[in-house]
Amino acid sequence: MSDEGPISRRRILRTLGAGGAVAMAGCIGNGNGGNGGSCDDLTIDLCTGTTNGTPDAFGTTDPDWRVASSPDGTTGQAVSIEPVSQWVTLPTANWIDPYGTGGWPAPSDPLGDYVYEIDFEIADSWTDEQCELRINQWSVDDDATIELEGPSGTTTLAQDSGHTTLKGPVSQPVGPGQYTLRATVYNNMTITGLLIDAAVVCDCDDEPGDEVCDLSITKEHAGDGEPVEPGETTAFELTVCNDGDGTCRPGPVTVVDDLPAGMTYVSSSGTDWTCTESGGVVTCEHPHSNGLGPGDCLPTLTLEVEVDEGDAVGDAIVNCATVEQGDTSASNKRDCANVPIHTDAGGHGECDLSITKTHDGTHVSPGDTTEFELTVCNDSDQLCRGPVSVIDSLPSGVSFVSGSGTGWTVTESGGVVTCEHGNSTGLSPGACLPPITLEVEIGSLDETGDRIRNCASLEYDDADPDTNRDCVDVPVRPPDGGCDGLEITKRAASEFTYGQQATYEIDVCNTGKHHCDGRIRVTDDLPDGLSFVSESGSGWTASVSGGIVTAVHPNSAGLGPGDCLPTLTLTVDIAPADRFPGGSDGVQNCARLFVGDSVVDDGCVTHVITNE
Repeated sequence: MSDEGPISRRRILRTLGAGGAVAMAGCIGNGNGGNGGSCDDLTIDLCTGTTNGTPDAFGTTDPDWRVASSPDGTTGQAVSIEPVSQWVTLPTANWIDPYGTGGWPAPSDPLGDYVYEIDFEIADSWTDEQCELRINQWSVDDDATIELEGPSGTTTLAQDSGHTTLKGPVSQPVGPGQYTLRATVYNNMTITGLLIDAAVVCDCDDEPGDEVCDLSITKEHAGDGEPVEPGETTAFELTVCNDGDGTCRPGPVTVVDDLPAGMTYVSSSGTDWTCTESGGVVTCEHPHSNGLGPGDCLPTLTLEVEVDEGDAVGDAIVNCATVEQGDTSASNKRDCANVPIHTDAGGHGECDLSITKTHDGTHVSPGDTTEFELTVCNDSDQLCRGPVSVIDSLPSGVSFVSGSGTGWTVTESGGVVTCEHGNSTGLSPGACLPPITLEVEIGSLDETGDRIRNCASLEYDDADPDTNRDCVDVPVRPPDGGCDGLEITKRAASEFTYGQQATYEIDVCNTGKHHCDGRIRVTDDLPDGLSFVSESGSGWTASVSGGIVTAVHPNSAGLGPGDCLPTLTLTVDIAPADRFPGGSDGVQNCARLFVGDSVVDDGCVTHVITNE
């Protein structure tokens, strides 16, 4: 056969008759490929917009690439087109489309999917060790998925978008049989086009080369050799590389990790790796679809395991993994990692945590908010590992407001406050976790009595449980001047009509047994739709801010048991019905009584608002 350069798929099919695969090989291969006798290398041109490897003139029908489908139903052979100025170009191929119109100022192409196809056939005398589909470079306007359909099914080779860049290379082994290279192009804007530089290359193996693929595996403990506590999780990193001087052909790569006694599989991660576990044997597979060049490595595979508690765990665990490809007897096909284990971890060994609870203040009064601080420290000479929990059951009359502390999660349910810290790095001897601050509100003296005792406990298995609980006692005193017996009563003193004014009356009386001295303050947070107008009542003064009315009485002479202050009257404006928020005719209004900064009592009234 004369040397005529790359052979197009069209010329190959013209050479073949019925059942002509062997005849094709004899013609193209100048013999029988790699099955003995003389052999010539084979190249099949698959470039778009070319004939026998030479780019066609613009407007020429492509002899090989066809349009299998399009949004407007146009099919047939594709056409070489002149590229838009923004499109990348290749000296070896032309852009193609179904219409031959190319880019601007041509009219817009129909939006949707365009399917381009080209067929080729590999003779029986060749093998997939010798033949390879090579897509050297390609581009598209706008998006494309490139697939190869063959005897074994359909394989996706590439997916990408953009006409200003060249993509590739992509390679795929091909053996004997008929194939269709297919590009599905999606036009989502104005015009469409496809550019591909590709070929099938078959190399004779009469003279086997010296270059070989040699996969190796390395396994490392992600904890950098730091000891692991029984019951903890830890991770291993496995890397498969090509240590040979030849390319490893595409095909699945399998890694097997037979976990030793005392180790349980938890999870795996790594790009394109999939893992399963059965009976302690972890099997992971990577598709390895693009081949692996000399010195290249697959993405790192990470295996997370749990170190068991019990007699199966000694002072170290050795974990090995094998890559099952190539010569399994070779030393680089298996690698092991040694993990030291803490041997003093029965529970938490000699680790000893303690808790301290403090209150910054001499006393509290009803209505106060106050804070307690809890601190957890390591009183031993051993590292304390694992999560830490603190439980604080609040005493009667004390209500949870909030809790905070770096790394702590604080929740409350039914008066029981639970604080949890992950302690992920462990707590060194003498060190303390960040303190917890608990804010609480103090109720009435009837609930608390004259003293509250608040205790907090550690839930942690350590050496000395006696240091796992601490309490603090805080005296509770009545408000200044013996005013804990004050009560407030509120009532609607007039009819409430939309768009009119109305009044509330508030009485403050001493129902206790002690004389009450000092200034008395009442606050009234008016409901939406009501606005403050004025106050009246001997000795009372009032102001408003943000809808909250604050009324003050000096109580200069004090208030004896059974006495009441002059009635406080608040006049308010009521919004018209069509502007009254909430759409309800019923409202509730509450007033709060203070002596000093302490809340003594609350009084509420519920009433309706009527139309005229």
